[in-house]
Amino acid sequence: MGSTVIVDERESGTLEYMMSNPISRFEFILGRLLGMAVATSAVVMLGYGIAAVGAYNVNLAGYGLVAITLMIALVLNAVMLGIAMTLSTLSKRKNSALGIAIFIWFLFTSLSNVGFLSIVFTLASGPWTAVPFVLLNPIQLATYLVPGLTGGDLTSQGSVGFLLAHLFHQSAWVILSAALAIWLIFFVCLTLFIFTRLDLA
Repeated sequence: MGSTVIVDERESGTLEYMMSNPISRFEFILGRLLGMAVATSAVVMLGYGIAAVGAYNVNLAGYGLVAITLMIALVLNAVMLGIAMTLSTLSKRKNSALGIAIFIWFLFTSLSNVGFLSIVFTLASGPWTAVPFVLLNPIQLATYLVPGLTGGDLTSQGSVGFLLAHLFHQSAWVILSAALAIWLIFFVCLTLFIFTRLDLA
């Protein structure tokens, strides 16, 4: 959804008209980002809310775990939206932006289970070789953060989880959280930076 927001308006000429109004580029793109974030987050919250009611009913203790999971899901949603909006500001064609966004989404999701691959790389090049596979994939980061922040144990999350626990010990959750936050900050700032210098024609 986010990958078509800016490029669609640019392609149709609406963007140039909008920017002729008394509004700064920063205000415009920030408004688009926040609007998309609210819309997509509402869908995520609704989905988790319905699932939580179905699973826990009146068991209030379970809702705390759902709330933590929901917060991680919302951050992941914002990261993916930031990537999509960056693509939208860089692209000149709507179809190109949408195609690249879908490719990136499938790339991240297909690489979100890197257990066997990480074992191969670890055996070949050492334990630190598998770490980039996790840190450079926001979906992978969220996958390991959810059980960790809801009382789980990294060592129970397969070979990669065991490896992260061995390398980072108690700092693993902080490192994973910081990496996801960096993903979010980087792509939101990149979108703002690119759009404020964008050729609208």
